[in-house]
Amino acid sequence: MRSPNCLLQNFLWWLRRTRTGYGSNTCLRIGCRAWYRDCYIKAACEVAKGILVDSPLGKIHVHESYRTSLEKIHVLPYVPGSCFSESAGGKGGMCTSSGLPEKFIFYPAQFWEHKNHKRLIEAVALVKHKYPDIKLMLAGSKKNGYLQILEQVKRLGLFPGIYDRARALVFPTFFGPTNIPPLEAFARGCPVAASNIYAMPDQLRDAALYFDPNSVEQIADCISRLWSNDDLCAGMSDKGKLRSKGWNVEQFQLALHAIIRHLTNDAPLTAPEAESLLNQDMSVSTLTGTNKQ
Repeated sequence: MRSPNCLLQNFLWWLRRTRTGYGSNTCLRIGCRAWYRDCYIKAACEVAKGILVDSPLGKIHVHESYRTSLEKIHVLPYVPGSCFSESAGGKGGMCTSSGLPEKFIFYPAQFWEHKNHKRLIEAVALVKHKYPDIKLMLAGSKKNGYLQILEQVKRLGLFPGIYDRARALVFPTFFGPTNIPPLEAFARGCPVAASNIYAMPDQLRDAALYFDPNSVEQIADCISRLWSNDDLCAGMSDKGKLRSKGWNVEQFQLALHAIIRHLTNDAPLTAPEAESLLNQDMSVSTLTGTNKQ
């Protein structure tokens, strides 16, 4: 007898991006991988008893891409790790390095092309003409596109430099529907500017500044505003902290356990269990799979 299984779904971006995304050369390079992942995801969706997605938009993506029943798809938004919680005594990454600049822009991401480092660095180079003291810190392993990014930094005359000491998190990714680093920044009071794509505006609401990730000028404008305006940063910090208090690890665990019980016992989610997600501005009908959207 096959035991119930639950699929964590966050790879649909690959398929959708190759249909609408970068350009022909990149699409050719990642096309084979996207096709393989698409076949794997399709098969997994067919046999899974339940599918977890990060947002209502993610639920729509799964349904539209694989014709999966909406009742089978459960929304469970991301949450920052407990180490980022002030109540848990988290240190926002336990940064102890004395070599960090006093003031810098932060972007934690692997050096894949869809993370959009190229335009971020070009934007910082633009801002540097007005604010010569600007500094950018990039965090990621030395693989994927790391060497190309390093060469770009050298060519533009910049230099590579967490949350508690960063002036702001600037997040120009093409990936979605939602992401975790902005939530980590919120929890530590770090101002955020992010891509205005997919469900990012729904995830971050008015606690972040937004830009078109394809526009170097819009990214540069957000960086310039955050770098030069202390009052703006203080206001964004307060909004981020307030936003982070509406959804925490305990609520995430409660919702996850409720979904698992529902999948294993065929028991419908109770109202209190569904209400554990209300602070994410999602209706109970969406959480329980009855919203046909």
